[in-house]
Amino acid sequence: MKQLTSYNRVAGYLNKLFDLLNQHFFENELARPTLTIQSTPKAYAHFSVRDDTWVSTVGATHEINIGAGTLARPIEFICADLLHEMCHYYCQLHGIKDTSRGNTYHNKRFKAFLAHDGAFNLESMYTDTEEAWFSNWEYDDAYWNKDQSANAKKTYENSPHKFVDKWDTPILCIHGEKDYRINANQGMGAFNAARMRGIPAELLIYPDENHWVLKPQNGVLWQRTFFGWLDKWLKK
Repeated sequence: MKQLTSYNRVAGYLNKLFDLLNQHFFENELARPTLTIQSTPKAYAHFSVRDDTWVSTVGATHEINIGAGTLARPIEFICADLLHEMCHYYCQLHGIKDTSRGNTYHNKRFKAFLAHDGAFNLESMYTDTEEAWFSNWEYDDAYWNKDQSANAKKTYENSPHKFVDKWDTPILCIHGEKDYRINANQGMGAFNAARMRGIPAELLIYPDENHWVLKPQNGVLWQRTFFGWLDKWLKK
């Protein structure tokens, strides 16, 4: 529990952004949390599940932390990061387990999934990247080390490919073949695994895109595919 005394101007802008997103996507259901800006190792942002993380004169609140480095990114990315954490907030309020650890992505709570440039096999991804230092920083250690750290062990134990036998939800996989950070074989692996299990799955591969879809016509295709997939499974 931390005492809140004041906000700086940037945090004030984030509050306004939170209010706009809350109105547009959540019908103002989310009580405003304490929005903080500080270094967030290994994450762009973070949501605290405790409802008394911060205490001020108006009461106790959850916390959404926006990493200081995130603020140097384009505004649409900042919005996306904040909205992402707000989704965690919404799910926490409604008792929805929405995190990937321990196979909780596939728990029959969701009608459909979408994975854009997602990681499927964390062991192969450790070396199948142009930025090997990032894998070592994010995973904490190599998968082949017998004396790997506790964080690394937990990470590899929860690699999605180890839980395919428990998958039950339709999934759309989208990937760019010029994404050398998370190679397209990760998306293809998840797609093939789902199909081999008899789970409905679709795969959209962009030969000319990287981690981001930047070409206008490709963006149109992404939107059509994305909303078409949601309509297919959510409007039944």
